[in-house]
Amino acid sequence: METMRFKTFFRLRSQAAFTLIEIIIVLAIIAVLAAVILVGIDPIDKINSANDSKVQSDINAIAKALEAYSVNNYNSYPNPATPEDWVQPTLVASGELKAVINPPAGYFCNAAQTINKYMFNNVAGTEGQVVCRLKSKKFTAEPWWKWCSTSGKADSLTGVGLCPI
Repeated sequence: METMRFKTFFRLRSQAAFTLIEIIIVLAIIAVLAAVILVGIDPIDKINSANDSKVQSDINAIAKALEAYSVNNYNSYPNPATPEDWVQPTLVASGELKAVINPPAGYFCNAAQTINKYMFNNVAGTEGQVVCRLKSKKFTAEPWWKWCSTSGKADSLTGVGLCPI
């Protein structure tokens, strides 16, 4: 009787197991589905889109600080002495900005310079722009996000030149 149970147990157990081929086929199907989902989601573009939103928010914050500075300084914007002397420390010192804001790593945020910081390109102390290149796919046609002091608005633009007067 004991041997009968032992044989029945192993016969049932061997019938319930998966073969190596079945496991490989299931893993292949899972891999194909994962690849299709990753291509559909495009996580790199999602990260770039999130960073683009941060850049837009940062430029809006700097723009508000520049406008407040201008109101408090007789419609004059801060004028950096050198291209490396960017404006945010001046805004922090004046109390218009709480802290210096830096763009995400790898973002090109000044039309005239090659440094990776938000800069205010000033023209004669009375007008200027803050500009940064965006990376997500929805901004491929107009990859630059620019705030112009002449219009007081931020928008995506194709060119990196100065704002229209």
